[in-house]
Amino acid sequence: MERHPEPGISATSPRRGWKIRPYRPQDRKFLEVSLEAHLAEKARLAPLRDLRPSRHWGEPYARYLIALAEDRQGLGLIAEVGGERAGYLLVVPAVPHGMPRWELRSTTFRRPCAAEEMFVLPRFRRTGLGVELLSTGARAFARRGFDWLYAAYHAGHRPEVRIYERFGLRSCSVGVGKWLGSGHRMRRRRLERGSPRPGLLPDAGSRLRLREFRGSDRRFLEESLDAELAERVRHLPSRELTVRRGWGRSYARSLWTEASKPNAWAIVAEWSGTAVGFAFAGIQEHGGWQGRALAFRRACSVSSLYVVPARERLGVGASILRVVEQHARARGCDLIRTFYPEGDRFYAELFRREGYLRNVGVTGVHLSPEGLPLLPPRRSSGRVT
Repeated sequence: MERHPEPGISATSPRRGWKIRPYRPQDRKFLEVSLEAHLAEKARLAPLRDLRPSRHWGEPYARYLIALAEDRQGLGLIAEVGGERAGYLLVVPAVPHGMPRWELRSTTFRRPCAAEEMFVLPRFRRTGLGVELLSTGARAFARRGFDWLYAAYHAGHRPEVRIYERFGLRSCSVGVGKWLGSGHRMRRRRLERGSPRPGLLPDAGSRLRLREFRGSDRRFLEESLDAELAERVRHLPSRELTVRRGWGRSYARSLWTEASKPNAWAIVAEWSGTAVGFAFAGIQEHGGWQGRALAFRRACSVSSLYVVPARERLGVGASILRVVEQHARARGCDLIRTFYPEGDRFYAELFRREGYLRNVGVTGVHLSPEGLPLLPPRRSSGRVT
């Protein structure tokens, strides 16, 4: 997929009959057929059952991957065993034009790349071929100056998970989801006619009240985001984050901008008049060729959920989630999804109790200049610098 492949990106193992080389146009048919087979396998293994097999899906997806590689200067690799194509990998810069300055303040890396798509045919698995594919891509991007490798996976697809674990990738975040069921059409019509929004009326018998986000909540939001970042720094096994002063203010501005868009909303929880939690959510539409591979059409994405530590395990998080779900149902969503940081027991237990299933994961690791996975020393002990 590179127009001018870099020297030295191929790898061979004469003893095992392996050969890893750059993608060529004549590999297109293999790519299309393999992508459809890979989708069918992931649909069968996905815990949430949010994917579905689709014929003729491989051709548009292959076209998308090729265009993505060309646009982002990505690298496509083909693995051969005894002259037979056995696997494929696409690595691209994680952000085409560099990460926002405010986001870089919180990371221990500066140039991330991502394994956008990878598979190994079943009969060639458990041979080390997948790890060699990933190692070859990592070395090529490390020579370009990239120092972090991301990879996402479906939780039920153990062959892919094993490859990432053997290479050295560590879990960064966990994606969970929940089907919202049917019966939302009538609630949606009531909401559109201007009746009270579900779940935002206070409960007279409780000290907990849920309401819409206001401009006066910005300070609480900024402080909470800074506190959440410090908590992630302490617990994340991937050690991708570090604490930086002013990060919460920038992230709050980004969340508020997203919440101001149509089909997005923000909720604040108050305990005896004091803000103790919040959630930001929005709707994602899926159609066209991408929608063919999904078992849903409209999903609610919770971009941020937070409860102050002093009010954890008192029902605040569950109450916020249930209101977000009511909003999502009223707007015709079939599914609700969100992520939480790996190692956070509070959110893991919260989502488990509310019926969410662990469906996807994001892993990452720092890369040495030679493309080897490495774990740097912690940059921060939680103190703001």
